[in-house]
Amino acid sequence: VETTSLILESDTKVCFIINSKSGSLAGTRILEQFKKTPSEKIFAVDLFETLKNPDVLVQLKQYLRSGETRVVIGGGDGTLSWGWSLLDHVKTYPPIAVLPIGVGNEFSRCIGWSNTFSGDLMKYIECVKRGPIIQVDRWNVDVDIEGVESSPRRSMFCFFSVGFDASISQKFHDLREKDPAKCSNAKLNKLWYTWYGAGELFSPSDVVVDHISLKVDGKVIDLPKSIRTLQVLNIHSSADGVDFFGLSQKSLVTEFKAYNQPTLNDGLLEVVGTEGVFHLLRTKAKIAHSRRIAQGSEIEIEITQRLPVQLDGEPWIQDPSKIRITIADKVEVVKGPLATVGVT
Repeated sequence: VETTSLILESDTKVCFIINSKSGSLAGTRILEQFKKTPSEKIFAVDLFETLKNPDVLVQLKQYLRSGETRVVIGGGDGTLSWGWSLLDHVKTYPPIAVLPIGVGNEFSRCIGWSNTFSGDLMKYIECVKRGPIIQVDRWNVDVDIEGVESSPRRSMFCFFSVGFDASISQKFHDLREKDPAKCSNAKLNKLWYTWYGAGELFSPSDVVVDHISLKVDGKVIDLPKSIRTLQVLNIHSSADGVDFFGLSQKSLVTEFKAYNQPTLNDGLLEVVGTEGVFHLLRTKAKIAHSRRIAQGSEIEIEITQRLPVQLDGEPWIQDPSKIRITIADKVEVVKGPLATVGVT
């Protein structure tokens, strides 16, 4: 991180909400930089500190209400919902920018902040202050298990999936929890994802169609028999930049064709299915796309056995349940200076 003075000339304040464990402790280094060069126009919060010290939330609320402010959430895609939950807690919702320092930074890529941070904080802050405001959809995810009290409602900004891609993410997550040193930088992380992906290629997971069912806007949707993962997409960049829907490609004869061109603020989600790692690789090379299944504003997935799932890149093993995804609201975000995906 460059150590240029962080004194701002504009009246706009910037509040950083940082996941200190993201990006091989890049978040920790950024927080230390703010301590070395304090400014009245910058306030920095460690997400983990909010769990231990409730006074931090009081300070956050006071700062956000003290004048024109923009918020930066620093971490990966999974950090975005966590950071948003703090804003929801203090009932203050300034425009949000993203600092891409996590393992997966797909939302950041889509709204023009790239998927990697250059390290130049001064330049980044100037872009945050001056960037145009756009709106993106935020979604509610509710998990209902029969006979069990409902789990807390989650937010979704990026995607939800069930199947082999979530299994790969789960294996990486378990490794990182067990031995963080083996996941200490972006290159190592990509290597591990490649390793687990290769395992999936040579010993593929079962198809998921026998264990899940799908409704879109209340209508039962038939699923392709060959898919090994079902993906629900709000953004069209995941798995390190893969456009599973294939925004620039035509639908195949066997796919649905009557859809609106996807954007981040259309109030619609796209549902696709991917047949396995080889299909993913062809999609990544832009010579194919995932099977287009549906588009709609209310998605219900019923899971009939324990399966790996992931939400915005955060994986877990889900017991049999019904998962319902519905629109929550539209969130103001700061558009970055670089190329965007699905932004109108």
